[in-house]
Amino acid sequence: MDLLLNQASAIVSGGTKGIGLAIVNNFLKEGMNVTTFSRNKKNINAAKRKFNSYADQINVLQANILDENNCKKIIDSHIKKFNSLDVLVNNAGESVKNGKIKEKWDESFSINVTAHVTFSELAIPHLEKSNIGGNIVNISSIFGRESGGSPQYNASKAAMISFSKSYASLLIKKGIRVNTIAPGSIRFAGGSWDKRVKKEPKEMKNFIKQNIPAGRFGTVEEIADVVTFLCSPKASWIVGSALNVDGGQSRSNI
Repeated sequence: MDLLLNQASAIVSGGTKGIGLAIVNNFLKEGMNVTTFSRNKKNINAAKRKFNSYADQINVLQANILDENNCKKIIDSHIKKFNSLDVLVNNAGESVKNGKIKEKWDESFSINVTAHVTFSELAIPHLEKSNIGGNIVNISSIFGRESGGSPQYNASKAAMISFSKSYASLLIKKGIRVNTIAPGSIRFAGGSWDKRVKKEPKEMKNFIKQNIPAGRFGTVEEIADVVTFLCSPKASWIVGSALNVDGGQSRSNI
């Protein structure tokens, strides 16, 4: 299926590892122009090496999404290089677990919610000019709908789902679609589930058996494939949705 994304352009936050890296890879294969960024210099250099053959299509920056001025500079850099913006994927995030709930509450909401709201607002003037219809995809979690993570993490991911639904109703009037992906447990090299499998193989085998009907962890490519479709004109009637991509792991009916 031709997703009609050739020559479209996107910004993907946190696109130098894990789910974000897989999304960038998909976009480049579709012929898209992509800007991504990270705070981690090592991950930036690794991404540049990985995408060396796409040098004309990729713009990899070191930046902190928590800094609004950084966000402005990222968008300016993208527009200067690629002239337009069609897609924004708000993928950057952290599972802020250590410490007391009250101490970690603001930190969790800053990276998992507020930064994405700020970035989205800055991107709107460019997204509404898109020739294929602007798109924002927010990466949340199934634990934004049910228990399973830390209270502050769950609350921040729930907030992102709720915000996205309301935001979608506003932005569709400007020709911009907003949707959310809620991944389940995803394993990738160096990720938290990968570390736990290597440290506690028996416990993780039991976890899968008890919690994931599909019988395995998900892959970053499976998340990226859904994101890519959502960003395409083929998904034009999907507005304000929060899609679980979880192998049946979620137990929520909503």
